[in-house]
Amino acid sequence: MIVKKLRQVGGGRFPAAAYNEEKVQEGVAELLFARNVDKKFLWQLDIMHVVGINASGEVERYMKEHSITYGNSKAQNKQFHVVLSVKEHEMNKYELAKFAESFMDKMGYGQQPYFVYFHHDTANNHVHILSTRINRFGIAISDSFDKMRMQHAANEILGITPDKERQKVFSYRFQTEGQFLNVARSCGYNPKAEVVDGIEYYTFFRNHSPQFSITKDEIRKRMIMKDNQQALERRKQRAKQLKAILLKYRQQSLQQHHEYARGHAKRKSDLEDRKTTALSGLCHKDGTPLSENERLQMKWLVKEVKQKLGVDIHWQKDKNGIVRGYGIVDHKTKTAFDGSQVLKLPGLIDVPQKVQKGKGQKVKGSKGNDSFIAKNVDSISIAKHKNGKHYLRVSYKDYDRSEMFFLSREETLNYLRAKDAVEREQLKKKFAAKYLLQVVGGSHDENREWEVNSGQYCYDDERTLRR
Repeated sequence: MIVKKLRQVGGGRFPAAAYNEEKVQEGVAELLFARNVDKKFLWQLDIMHVVGINASGEVERYMKEHSITYGNSKAQNKQFHVVLSVKEHEMNKYELAKFAESFMDKMGYGQQPYFVYFHHDTANNHVHILSTRINRFGIAISDSFDKMRMQHAANEILGITPDKERQKVFSYRFQTEGQFLNVARSCGYNPKAEVVDGIEYYTFFRNHSPQFSITKDEIRKRMIMKDNQQALERRKQRAKQLKAILLKYRQQSLQQHHEYARGHAKRKSDLEDRKTTALSGLCHKDGTPLSENERLQMKWLVKEVKQKLGVDIHWQKDKNGIVRGYGIVDHKTKTAFDGSQVLKLPGLIDVPQKVQKGKGQKVKGSKGNDSFIAKNVDSISIAKHKNGKHYLRVSYKDYDRSEMFFLSREETLNYLRAKDAVEREQLKKKFAAKYLLQVVGGSHDENREWEVNSGQYCYDDERTLRR
């Protein structure tokens, strides 16, 4: 159960009335029930819903009429708007209705007028609760520590205790402390390391509220040790299965072509689907960041394996925000892995796209380029120079030095607009063959100066890539 209090608004307004009533008019929501509301008003509201009239103005007017302070309070944030959401269909609308009524009682809003709307416009069943903070005496109900109080109320209704939550996270198998923290994150907790009296432990928060604490010594005792051969063999077999799964869905993700609209989203859910900021730190082997379409493809992969197979992927970033690794939590077998134990990060990002036989397009001269590169070149990479230009770095097989060629603007654009890793590799080989045809045959100690279609080269004695 996820409990979320939506943003407060000033001026004594109730914009949640328009939000929920518009959803009812669109046919993606319904008014489940209301408490402490005049029967005559509810009868009028039902008629408007049947006829298809937007009743947002009437609901907001009713809430304002029942939020008069009589000078007993200066509160301007009068609206109380909460969302109760479950994973997919864990609760139906009647179970959510019962939960909402108990929740309002525990939060001190049991005697307030409130409306409960059931929404079915997303994959997860959820209800919106609209009420007022001003009671019948004109005094505002305190909203201090609301997030913490709401989480405690939800846990109490569901019968969730710290001991049960500790048992839940420890029911997973893990080898390292980092894997255990990924398990906690998959279970909806935000771990924070703390030290008290020399004892190191983690406090696990949910909705900014501390739920329970676990010492690092206890975590280490629960790790799978190297001498547990049976458990290690099971992990090894599952890792092979997960590798095949990731490669399969990665191939499918490369077939996804997204149109990234930069305009205003019609709905908040549409805006969330377009966000890829969490994947902005993903880079290719050559250091170039993923394009917007590539990030959307990777987001599709993460979403698919989570929804269909119960596999969570957690990205690990350095202090500069660059993704250096990832972790996997397999909920099916309750096992946590380091990503490198399953499929290394470069293998996940730059997996070559399979081309169906007879349908692939041949690149002119690509076969000759491949043979030329294979004979003379050790490695090729493209990176961005500090002056803002992109350059091609080529390392030779028979010389302990590399050469750097600044690409033309047209070549840079072609490379950045490449659809996938296969096309990028072909372009790198094409650029290398183009610039090296006149270089490899002569002595590398000569001081040459030449240009080929605005591409200039210079020597670089430091090799950045290993043989």
